[in-house]
Amino acid sequence: MRLAGQIRDGGARITLFRITSPTGSRVTVICFGGRRKRCPWRRQSRLSPESRQVQFRGLARRTLKAGARLEVTVQRGNTIGKFTSFTVRKGKAPRRRDACLIPGFSTPQPCP
Repeated sequence: MRLAGQIRDGGARITLFRITSPTGSRVTVICFGGRRKRCPWRRQSRLSPESRQVQFRGLARRTLKAGARLEVTVQRGNTIGKFTSFTVRKGKAPRRRDACLIPGFSTPQPCP
């Protein structure tokens, strides 16, 4: 998972948001923050193609204000998946949180 951009006074300008995932897995991105935080959409989901590269271009060249949060889930079938959260902070690099999506649990769990 790759997030690149520039830190701005009130948030961050995203220049690249790309996810590498196993072929056939479902990649879902949820943007919290609404229009005030400049989220381009609330939720998008795609199947990973054979190239395994999934891009969400609506975020490229977009400035997210401090407090906006992106949650990314990657999962295929009934296997352990990946959860990553990026929280945009004022004047700092985004905070990243990684966890696992374990079948049978409704929330992300620490990875085994």
